[in-house]
Amino acid sequence: HLEAFYCACNRPVNTFEYGYDCTNRLLDDHPDLDAILAAVDVQGLGAIRAVTERGLKIPDQIKVISLTGHEVGAMLQTAMTSMEMPARLMGQKAARMVVEEIEAPDTGKQAPQHLCFTMQLEEREST
Repeated sequence: HLEAFYCACNRPVNTFEYGYDCTNRLLDDHPDLDAILAAVDVQGLGAIRAVTERGLKIPDQIKVISLTGHEVGAMLQTAMTSMEMPARLMGQKAARMVVEEIEAPDTGKQAPQHLCFTMQLEEREST
């Protein structure tokens, strides 16, 4: 049975401290938690710090994964698993869309676009 828990705290979101504080709160409320999914690598770094300070073993007792896939995750003592997103390609496409909208004749609002990008799981030591 899979159950999801969420956490938010009064820190800037894309920070080490946010990941650290949220992980501590989650582990306080759910001591049997067996995995943490961080939105960005820096939150995952905070999560890893909180987990290891409690003496929990990654990945034996708890797994940690992030969704952005920065190369720093691979350099950790326990390399962090991540979903590698094509950030450069996503940025290029977004920039092209903005330019196209600016250069388009003023005939009204352009139709929304639904874009899909391929992500890749980089499985490392944290899972």
